[in-house]
Amino acid sequence: MAMLNTMALLIVLAQGSWFTEEMKETVAQQLAVRLGEIALEPAPQSKLTEGARYAVGLMFQRVTDLGEKELIARAPALAKLKLPATRERHLEAMARYQVCAGVMMLRHQNRKQAQDADARLTAAMGPAALGVATTFLMTRFIAQGGSAARAEEFLTASAMDAALGRMQDSPALFADTDRECRPLMALMLD
Repeated sequence: MAMLNTMALLIVLAQGSWFTEEMKETVAQQLAVRLGEIALEPAPQSKLTEGARYAVGLMFQRVTDLGEKELIARAPALAKLKLPATRERHLEAMARYQVCAGVMMLRHQNRKQAQDADARLTAAMGPAALGVATTFLMTRFIAQGGSAARAEEFLTASAMDAALGRMQDSPALFADTDRECRPLMALMLD
């Protein structure tokens, strides 16, 4: 899944400061592509990128304002998905955010099914917002003695892949996961 590649990039970049200009630009460029894909009319890439940079700045501020405890508390349970468990609350929250980003990415890839412009915009922006939140949690995890290697191992484990596969293969499980992720998306993008 594309989210795992993005996560791997963010894990590497997160080993420095919380959200570097390079990270912001990477997320903004990815968002600009998705925004171009949902635009009603062709837009110049420079305008899409400018809008994406602004949106990523707002996402950064939102995550910073929410803070670590609130981000962990707001991670949806996703109990029916049966994600791998660990006693590391940061990792479990990051895994749930990763799943919700995957849901948004799938919704974006199937955007022609959504007639609602707001739903298409949420699906395009969701992976970026959740990537920013996951990066924030990653930095807190590392600051408290965790390692990027441990996070990558957990978030890319075969058990995570299996859970994501089950979700993609079951319309009912996908719908349930999507429903659980919606409050988080509203929090991140409102």
